[in-house]
Amino acid sequence: KTLWQILSLASITVRGEPTGISSSGAAALLAMAGDLGGSIGPGIVGYVTQSAGDDIRIGMGVGLVFPVVLLVMLFILGSAWLESNHVNEK
Repeated sequence: KTLWQILSLASITVRGEPTGISSSGAAALLAMAGDLGGSIGPGIVGYVTQSAGDDIRIGMGVGLVFPVVLLVMLFILGSAWLESNHVNEK
């Protein structure tokens, strides 16, 4: 999918209800979430690294938690969406 298709989907509905958010509003919210993740994640990694006696391996290990949680939530929400929309029913 293209960026505009994703923004269009993000702006149309949340849980099947119209949001009233335009595609530019959805783009702003998605950009804000990305900026927040891009600033908080490295800060947490740096804090953990310093707390562990400047051991970068521990800090980077903690940094791996973010994408793992993202993937787990993607699978959980994706399967919930498939069930709610009755996809693959025979």
